[in-house]
Amino acid sequence: MNRKLKYKAAQLVKSKTGWYVWFEVEDPDTGLMVQYVRKSGINLIANLDERHEAAYALIQAIDELLEKGITPLGIYSDTELSNKTLRESFDFIVSQKKKTVRKDSYRTYFSSAKTFYEFLKHANLIYIMP
Repeated sequence: MNRKLKYKAAQLVKSKTGWYVWFEVEDPDTGLMVQYVRKSGINLIANLDERHEAAYALIQAIDELLEKGITPLGIYSDTELSNKTLRESFDFIVSQKKKTVRKDSYRTYFSSAKTFYEFLKHANLIYIMP
């Protein structure tokens, strides 16, 4: 089946309780649209110009992932990741995260990823297809 993922593009919402990025994704099992909210620390940024910049970087990263079929529900079938190894898929996801977090946070994620890579290597799972 070659069905395209249904979703509503991410958008910035400025509410009284803070800013967040909102988007919807179709649950392939139920066919219902599921709403998601992501803040990813944008409300911790005091400078409004920098907060806008961070929010729109988050929106761009979410939209890129959705376009590739990667959702909070998992990787949608028929994506470019479906033919990649577990390591390649994980590398892609970590590289997408780099666009939305601070340098120190990314370093922490990458350190965790290296530990996970070592586990995959030790368990001889590094080239398993997801």
